[in-house]
This record gives sequence, C-alpha cells and structure tokens, in this order.
Amino acid sequence: MILGILRGAGFGDEDAVRIYHAFIDQSLAFSILDAATLALPPAAREADEEVWRDTYARLPATTHPPTSPPPHPCWWPA
Repeated sequence: MILGILRGAGFGDEDAVRIYHAFIDQSLAFSILDAATLALPPAAREADEEVWRDTYARLPATTHPPTSPPPHPCWWPA
C-alpha cells in the first residue's frame, strides 16, 4: 500500500523502495524508543519525560514551531 502511494505521488520504483525502507526503519526506531521508555521503572520514566518536556519547551518557536496537538503526551506543557 505504501509503495503504491509513493508511486502514485510520482516516485519511481527505486526511490519508492528507498523511501519505504527509510519510513519503516524510522517507525521501528521510534517503537524501540517507546518500548525502552516503558521498560523503565516509574520514577526513572517520570524523570526521563520531565527532561524531554524541559528540553523541548526551551526550543525557539522560530526553528521548532509547536504542533497541535503535541505529538506525544510527554511533550505537553506541565
């Protein structure tokens, strides 16, 4: 299905496959990060999420515009 969408968007076979692989690799990487976070003890998970919130809250909106809604609850303002 994804390859069909990419081809329909005008990508040739080789580019469509390359983009598909990049998409799958990125999806797997995010899944691994989520699983690693969920495996942390609750106190460590809360501390990790606080660091993410604090770090991303300080990024300038000119280079990192906010999304609506934020992509993950740990990014929501406290």
